Amino acid sequence: MVKYMLSESKQVRDFTQNFLKPFCEILARLKFSPNIISFLGVIFSFFVVVFLYFDNIYLALLFLILASLCDIIDGSLARIYNLKSSFGAFLDSFLDRYSDFFIFFGILIIAFKKQDILLFIFGALALAGAFLTSYAKARAESLGIKMKVGFFERPERIIFLIVSFLVLSYSYFLFKILIIILAIFTNLTAIQRFLFVKKVLQKKLKV
Repeated sequence: MVKYMLSESKQVRDFTQNFLKPFCEILARLKFSPNIISFLGVIFSFFVVVFLYFDNIYLALLFLILASLCDIIDGSLARIYNLKSSFGAFLDSFLDRYSDFFIFFGILIIAFKKQDILLFIFGALALAGAFLTSYAKARAESLGIKMKVGFFERPERIIFLIVSFLVLSYSYFLFKILIIILAIFTNLTAIQRFLFVKKVLQKKLKV
């Protein structure tokens, strides 16, 4: 099931990148840098929280999709037009954490408004899992370990969140189930990366 999900999400990402390529060319001609697109992604993510607070699920979903597109476009611009830089990669990762926070905070806003302690707990766990997944990669790479594992990374999380918010407009109960699943998957990925780093470090000690 996990392999199927990863295959599907990769196909979605590849299709989206190809679909957005003409748009990326226009942005490049207009001198939009990948960094500007990354900042726009954070702003769009902030508006996800705003519209969730005002119970406007459809606008929240729209801004989540826009934020997700920015996440794809900034990387595509950097790759296609050879605008990649170490600072750009750092800035993109740095801003992604703010975007993640705003989106997951939106779930906590929903839980608060509904007075739903279960959703609040699993929303917080999903946020923790998302941050730990990213931290595990950054910390591993600072130790010279190339992170090769992670079955539920940021692209998969975003796709899952888009589906969850779409479901929220029809069924709050099903939305809550999806957030519980999201919390489980994000933390399993963090643990997967922890175990991978532990295994690599233990091998190095034996050499």
